[in-house]
Amino acid sequence: MDLISYEIKSTSPLTIEEAAPGDGDVCGSGMINMRFQAYVKTRMGTTDLEKYIEKYPKGWSQCLKFFEERTKRDFDPERLPNKIYSVPLWNADDDPDADIEDNSINLSTMDLTGIFLPVIRSALQLVHNQYETLRANNKYPRGLILVGGFGKSKILMQEIKNTFSSFAPGFEVINPNFSWSAVAVGAVIHRLEGASVVTSRICRRHYGIITRLYYEEGVHSQASKTWDVDEEAYYADNVIRWHATKGLSIQGEQCISIPFYITGSAPSTSELLEMVVSDEDNPPLEFEHTQKTRRLCSITADLSNVPRKSWLSRKTSNGNTYVYLKYNVGLTFGPGGLQFDVRVGDKIVGTAKADYEQ
Repeated sequence: MDLISYEIKSTSPLTIEEAAPGDGDVCGSGMINMRFQAYVKTRMGTTDLEKYIEKYPKGWSQCLKFFEERTKRDFDPERLPNKIYSVPLWNADDDPDADIEDNSINLSTMDLTGIFLPVIRSALQLVHNQYETLRANNKYPRGLILVGGFGKSKILMQEIKNTFSSFAPGFEVINPNFSWSAVAVGAVIHRLEGASVVTSRICRRHYGIITRLYYEEGVHSQASKTWDVDEEAYYADNVIRWHATKGLSIQGEQCISIPFYITGSAPSTSELLEMVVSDEDNPPLEFEHTQKTRRLCSITADLSNVPRKSWLSRKTSNGNTYVYLKYNVGLTFGPGGLQFDVRVGDKIVGTAKADYEQ
């Protein structure tokens, strides 16, 4: 489940800005499907269910499809607290202890509530966290629009209404017609019309590049200390230069560019750059793979066609000569994801693209 907040800046033409960093968690429709499968396994027993699936794969497929398309959307415990929901389980033997009879497994409202509730609670926590983030920035959320498959859930909509009615009177929860297809329709409209109504985005994470800097005692670790034979100086290797930090507002197709340079005894034909992402509140200075800080993607810059005159020469204090090349790495936040590029002067010599969720 993904959650994002927008602030309407203009209605004609329609333009909106992200009002807070988006958030998300594994608490959507797919999790409810997994919990339903676990419920059936508990009722039938692991061995019996596996035998059924092996013998009647189509029957199991139809059972999951019916649960996805009918049961989940029809489940409405507030309006129908005593309803029994029958899900087809064709050719299954009758088993009163498992509530299986007449080719169906029957679930009470209490059974379904047990399947839904843990996922609903996680979803509510996401919504509440986003609400509090907006309020902390002196913004007043007016409502929530539910889209996508999980957005059709009546219990999700009702639980959000019940939760917010106690402390946010007037907070609307809207489930528009055809909300289940809103994400796909929006993507098609964007591709057809080109321009986006979203004029700015807010970084959910920190994005940076692994590089090196002059070594500073007490700042960089001893493990990162390395001698550069070209410049005859100590460097801190494995250092991250952060392009964009969490919470930063980026305008439209704005490109954030950072200068770098490489050295060598002679011009090289390529350069490999590694991009990293971090979910930490305070991003690390040096790279170490953790659950929250990881490699995002890499770019191989083709330098074979860079003119020789772009490589500048320099002498060290000992009279040794080496060459170096200045270049820039750009980061653009677009509607289709993150776009990285490497430029020598005005020429792009390497690109890479990554999704926001990576």
